[in-house]
Amino acid sequence: KEYVKELEKEAREILKEMLEISDLEVLMDSLSRYTGLLSDYSPFNAILIESHDPHFTIVRSEQEWNRFGYKLKKDAKGIPILVPIGGGKKVMPGEVLKFIEEKRAEGLSDEMIEHLVNEKFQNKFVHTHNFRVGFVYDKKDVEPDPKKKQIQEWDISPTNEEMYNMAKAFAEKHFKVIEGNVKDARGVSYGGVIQVLKAPGETKEAVNTILHEIAHEMLGHHKTKLSREAKELEAELTAYLVAKNYGIDLKNYAKTYLKAWWKNGGYKHFGENNLDRVLKTAHEIIQGINEANFHKLTKSEIALEMAIPEEL
Repeated sequence: KEYVKELEKEAREILKEMLEISDLEVLMDSLSRYTGLLSDYSPFNAILIESHDPHFTIVRSEQEWNRFGYKLKKDAKGIPILVPIGGGKKVMPGEVLKFIEEKRAEGLSDEMIEHLVNEKFQNKFVHTHNFRVGFVYDKKDVEPDPKKKQIQEWDISPTNEEMYNMAKAFAEKHFKVIEGNVKDARGVSYGGVIQVLKAPGETKEAVNTILHEIAHEMLGHHKTKLSREAKELEAELTAYLVAKNYGIDLKNYAKTYLKAWWKNGGYKHFGENNLDRVLKTAHEIIQGINEANFHKLTKSEIALEMAIPEEL
């Protein structure tokens, strides 16, 4: 329990240090270091992983590496993270991908496998607030296990149009989504309704807009007493991190928007709690997008983590 508290304290100290960064662009770059981890790990664990191994590449538990056909090297160095206990089972990508391969080897059709995957892995998780210390390992600390087949890595790299549709699929599960003209804005959200402008042929603008409005709703801005500056900073930073996770860089769009609110006094309204909310909400949206598109992504042989966000 003492080590758990130490790790929690370490993550919070790093959050505080980020807020000492006066240059908004540097802050964005600092936050973006965690985007590759936010689909598989809670914000706190993403911070801990980056802190203990700034040069991380792919990070998994020993069990997950085993599923991919790898074993730990003798000198492997574990990275401490907080592991939820007493809740539902956490399903990792390797488990899903291995299940798909096994069923294909049995001669089952993709349609049947798709049904079995959804039946086995979806909607079987519960929240927990109890944690223990566990360890994960970077790819440099593992090697192929000669007794096992190495499962090929996958890459989730949607086009801008695909990213928009993936985000929309998630949004439609929770909110009413309207595509059409928005007066004096590209998008607006108001208590369960998201309205976005999506002109034919648009690319990143539409992605940025829908993720920004999703973030407003997920952050509960319609019912909070935060300043307008804080709300806009939270929403745009969240959208930026979510898109970055899928390889879509919205920095040029986000930077201009964020600087306008930052210079307008936003920095006075933005603190550790806001940064914490941004990371947690980005984590929730990424996992929500993955789950909303589970049917499509597993059919194309992409395995995704289906874990409920770890609440820290």
